[in-house]
Amino acid sequence: MQNSPTLTVKYNPLVPFTVFLIAFAPAMAAYFTGKSALLLVCLTIPFIFYLVTNPRHSFYLFLLSIAVYYPYHLTGFAVHPFDLAMGLLYFSIVLDFCLHTRTEIRKTGLDLAFLFLIIATFISAVFAYNVRQSIVPLFRIMVIYLAFRVAFKMALELSVRKVILFYIYQVFALSLINCALFVMRGGGVRVFGLSWLAFEIYTITALPMALCFFIWAINTRERYRFGLISLIIIAALLALQSRGSLLAAAITVPILLILAYNKIKKERNIAPSRNIKRITVIAAVIAVVFVFFNETLLVGFIDRVREMVESLARPKGTIALRLVLWDAAFKGFLSSPLIGIGIGNYIFIENIVPSVKTAPVWYYIRGMSSHNVLLQYLCETGLLGTLALLMVTFINLKMAYRNFKKKMSLENTQISAALLMVIIVFAHSILYMRAWTWGQEGYLMAVIFGLNAAWYYHNQNLTKSNNSL
Repeated sequence: MQNSPTLTVKYNPLVPFTVFLIAFAPAMAAYFTGKSALLLVCLTIPFIFYLVTNPRHSFYLFLLSIAVYYPYHLTGFAVHPFDLAMGLLYFSIVLDFCLHTRTEIRKTGLDLAFLFLIIATFISAVFAYNVRQSIVPLFRIMVIYLAFRVAFKMALELSVRKVILFYIYQVFALSLINCALFVMRGGGVRVFGLSWLAFEIYTITALPMALCFFIWAINTRERYRFGLISLIIIAALLALQSRGSLLAAAITVPILLILAYNKIKKERNIAPSRNIKRITVIAAVIAVVFVFFNETLLVGFIDRVREMVESLARPKGTIALRLVLWDAAFKGFLSSPLIGIGIGNYIFIENIVPSVKTAPVWYYIRGMSSHNVLLQYLCETGLLGTLALLMVTFINLKMAYRNFKKKMSLENTQISAALLMVIIVFAHSILYMRAWTWGQEGYLMAVIFGLNAAWYYHNQNLTKSNNSL
């Protein structure tokens, strides 16, 4: 039998050399003309070109950029690395969409709820106390929706599991850095790290996700891995010394254990039931850490927790300050119950409701947010915006719980449980956390919602395919 002829392509060294010259020609021109600032800009051109033509790598860069708080302040607003990364990613996806024949735009189940939220935000902006102050927040909520759509698309293409694992490992790395900084500083300073205040959201979302992977671990190695990750994130939470984050964890972990126990009992799954009992090992390690470091590294954390407990009877410290901020937000809501005082206008609350200035501590907290997402929305967007926010929350919970109820493999149960828990975190933390719908936290919300919508879409299509067979 005669062998078929093979096609050989002769390597031409001029091709990569030509590509190199085209990519770096602007940088070389800037170098030889002595323009150092232009040189730095030109050196990024090949890198940007590569990312624009590779949406997947642009998406991972976007996820990494959210973890970095480094604002560049302009007149009236600031530009962050994650804003630039989002713009690059969105351009990359639009370019990919235009160059391919597939032009399907998939529905997510959250589009109408997001549209309602954007419309309510727009109405509050139009009738705002200060319209100019509402422009950037209005733009932000629209960008968050675009980020949600992008996360939905990329999660389906990369696989939801890969993105969730990337998220957990990213928070694990950030936690390691923060723990090291905390120890180096002797525990005397709260450590936020590269992410700054957004690290609060990172800890309260990644911890229950890691515990879900621990409970439904596929093998012993995976159980040890996510047990260690959970411990490191808890250590970083202690270094953060955030009482809001501690409260979120204290609420979420028992909910997770109850839901996991009921699901495992119903499905008669032996291995995960043993892993629930092994969580006591993690609790024991934490107890040992407290015993050894309660008078050294953890003194500041314990003092803050003690203040929070004492504030239940008589508010003091920053707890008392939050109550004043919450009271101001509620008074702002009463001044315009339907559409609010305008998105982003809480900063002017003392002008809109002069009575808030009578609080003795107001001088020290003026200009802050209300430190309560729900009250902030009630104040700034009224009932319309708040109902839209609650609608987005409810639909997410509904989708996540439907996935969690289904009997799946251990791998898929890890995903469903992790997404349900992170949506539960969002649902109760908007009642007492500082931010979720703006800045870094807004992008984290978009990514989490995108993952949840993508997993629901994937399972719905899988069910339809199975039914059609």
